[in-house]
Amino acid sequence: MRTKCVRAAWSFALCLSVALTACDDENNENDGPVVPPPVDESIDLTASEAYANCFIVTEADEYRFATRKVDGSDVEGIVSVDWLWSTKNAAGNPLVSEVSYKDGIVHFTSDGTEGNTVLAAFDAKGEVIWSWHLWMTDQPELFAYDEGGELMDRNLGATSALEADGAASFGLLYQWGRKDPFVGAKELGKDAPIGGASETAAFGTQTAAYEKNTIDQTAYAFDVIGNDDNTITDCVAYAVQHPTTFIKYVVSVGNSGVSTWFNSDLSNFSDLWGAVSGRKSVYDPCPAGYKVPVDSAEAWGGFAKADVTSSAGSFGVTLNEAFYPCSGWRDVSGMLKQVGTYAKAASATAPTNQANILQIMYYKATAAATTYTTMFSNSGKSFIAGGIPVRCVKE
Repeated sequence: MRTKCVRAAWSFALCLSVALTACDDENNENDGPVVPPPVDESIDLTASEAYANCFIVTEADEYRFATRKVDGSDVEGIVSVDWLWSTKNAAGNPLVSEVSYKDGIVHFTSDGTEGNTVLAAFDAKGEVIWSWHLWMTDQPELFAYDEGGELMDRNLGATSALEADGAASFGLLYQWGRKDPFVGAKELGKDAPIGGASETAAFGTQTAAYEKNTIDQTAYAFDVIGNDDNTITDCVAYAVQHPTTFIKYVVSVGNSGVSTWFNSDLSNFSDLWGAVSGRKSVYDPCPAGYKVPVDSAEAWGGFAKADVTSSAGSFGVTLNEAFYPCSGWRDVSGMLKQVGTYAKAASATAPTNQANILQIMYYKATAAATTYTTMFSNSGKSFIAGGIPVRCVKE
């Protein structure tokens, strides 16, 4: 009983001491006003808790976003974030500055120039663990398709939806199933013959200019590696960790299929863009609220060659009032092909080593020809290792 009394007395004394200290603090004239924490006035690109691998940036300002994947899971182990490559502004500089990372949030400043930039998260070893595409453009409009929902008016990465703006309407190119973009062609190409303008080496003379960043002595330029390279154990993990490396097809590895970028059984990868699950996948390259169309036959269903219109020298076609530029594609080795004669758009469905795509051709048989040939297919095929445009559909 004595012990309880002593403890009670001690507790009373302690409470009294705390109360008197609080009174002293309130009456201390030297204390200044309580300063609230600073308000982050940057634009929150993930304020709606809709996460994506691509963010649309429409104007010059300060921005932030949470470092999460499409499914809302955290990207763990981040030590720093920086830009990897960028379109150049008028002064030849990247489009972003003041890139920083703290407590799961990336901050950056956009100078307002239209174009594209990729930011990457690095771990303690200085290795890339995830990346995000910043698409600097005006907000794309939507066009309703009877069977395919609402599609954007432009290719992913394009800064214009207009024929008059030439290569600005081309956008970026994607290997099927990968979330990170590759730069496309720098100019309109050729409308004759069917081969258009093509490169003889990957990321060669036809490739659009960009600024590469050098981080810890690593220059993040676009390059190529074979799918059979012994440094690649898990090809999907490698693709995530090397967002500027085009994985070209060399040989079928472990039943990976001809002309894919895989190095194990082809059946392991059928849902990379969500065609099987029906959900937007963590590797989907489209902004929040959009995804890669599930199947080209559905997205562009009901259309035929008669619905395609164009005119001499346009380097593109119009379908359902939307312009589709003949921006070409990258073959399974990473080389640009058929720039000026071929318009493509990807879908998430790849039942074999070839994915289903929209495919439109508009070309002259010879440079001297006065008439053009038009070809259309909403169930075209493209080898998985090739790089083609994406036109996102509203979820």
